[in-house]
Amino acid sequence: MKDRTKKLLWDCAEQADNILVGMKDKTAQQFKEDKYLKSAIERFLERMAIAFISIKNDDEKIFNLFEEAPRLVALKNRLTYAYEMINDYLIIWELCHDSMPSLVHKIKKLLKL
Repeated sequence: MKDRTKKLLWDCAEQADNILVGMKDKTAQQFKEDKYLKSAIERFLERMAIAFISIKNDDEKIFNLFEEAPRLVALKNRLTYAYEMINDYLIIWELCHDSMPSLVHKIKKLLKL
């Protein structure tokens, strides 16, 4: 694995950890009502997506190991280009709540952390 790919994966793990910390002990309703938390989580997701786009460009085999990556990239594009359409906070909530723990585990396992 290229050093750049490792760094990008490390960045993804860090963003995912930030999401897990921010979402810890939060209900979906609390997430919906906290505009600062939503904004921070959206930014962490965007940064992860950008890193995964770079990973795909560098090493598509690594990108394909992460089933969540295309979903993150699609969400980033919606956040960037169709923000007014993101009115369903559950899309973000479910991705973070359901996918982040396994994503972090996969990344750390791949990086042997």
